[in-house]
Amino acid sequence: MIATDHAPHTPEEKTRNDIWSVDCGFPGVESQMPLMLTEVAADRATISDYVRWSAVNPAKVWGLFPRKGVIQVGADADIVLVDLARRWTLDDSKLQSRSKISPWNGREVCGLPIHTLVRGRFAMKNRTLMPNTKGWGRSVHAIQEMPPAVVKHPDQTLQTVLKAPGREPAG
Repeated sequence: MIATDHAPHTPEEKTRNDIWSVDCGFPGVESQMPLMLTEVAADRATISDYVRWSAVNPAKVWGLFPRKGVIQVGADADIVLVDLARRWTLDDSKLQSRSKISPWNGREVCGLPIHTLVRGRFAMKNRTLMPNTKGWGRSVHAIQEMPPAVVKHPDQTLQTVLKAPGREPAG
């Protein structure tokens, strides 16, 4: 699964002199897709892998499938149209977020989102956020109850971490 911790703090909130008062995280909503599509363009994953990791699997894990994570009759029609061949450079100053600091500034990427539809309506058209979408969002919790948290394969997970190269078991 792929997700992002979108932390849209202003540069002032992220560059305070006191480390204990600095807001953590960075904006990731706008950069996640181009970064992952760059990996697709480099043949490190397929477009089907990316769709499964970023849409299908999260929708299934959170109990939102098939309303989310799929394009079919009855689903919400959350769709992004992308120019997969478009090469460009991520630029902090052009982020839509109020945060203008990211670790990806200056990174060359391949794959530019052109249009975004949320429940069948344009939220971004021709790379421009649409003004008529304010209030169009809806909590996914209202759609369906989230499934209970379940730890799967804890023994295998711990063994994997302990067997990682350069990692020695404590003791």
